[in-house]
Amino acid sequence: MNASIRKSLLRALTNNHLNITGGRTSTLKSISTALVGILAFTASTAFAVNPCNPLTVPGAYIRWIPAAEVIDQLELHIDGTAAWYQSTAFDFLVTGGTFIREVGSWKCVSATRLVVTTIGMGYQPTQTPDAFPPNNLVTDEAKFAYLRHTHQFDVVSINTLNRTRRVFMEIKLSDNPLDPNVVPLSIQDTSVQALFQRVIPLTSDLP
Repeated sequence: MNASIRKSLLRALTNNHLNITGGRTSTLKSISTALVGILAFTASTAFAVNPCNPLTVPGAYIRWIPAAEVIDQLELHIDGTAAWYQSTAFDFLVTGGTFIREVGSWKCVSATRLVVTTIGMGYQPTQTPDAFPPNNLVTDEAKFAYLRHTHQFDVVSINTLNRTRRVFMEIKLSDNPLDPNVVPLSIQDTSVQALFQRVIPLTSDLP
């Protein structure tokens, strides 16, 4: 532990002992400040030693695609769970189909690389009879396949991930989407690199 951080924590604990009958609020603030410092130091040290680790990777990331006016959303949680979503879900919903938010897990596979797998559901347009008036067909949405994404990311910095590979599968509803040996209805394997940036609190929005 950094010597200055250790001294700050010991000072806070000593103040708590000396002022046990008063000044508790300020003492607790001192302890909180020291602990925040310890966590920040630990995280920065962990990143320097091992960029892919549970202390530094978790967070919310987006990939901004300005030409298509699209963002990908990626959540990596400290417990190893993950979520993926894309802003195109409601584009051409009636005529083109849609998909739901995918959930899954992530893990480090090397000192600088992680893999994320998420699973969701895909929906496509379908024609169904309308009761008013009878026999008219209306467009609706119906589930057609499980969707499974597996992404490979390299850790570029504490706030940036670079996706170097993506495998996307559509899986029959009668098959188990968790099966690693499942035979998909379709598969896309792409190696186009894409940068995902961490969403950080923007205090500049609150002048």
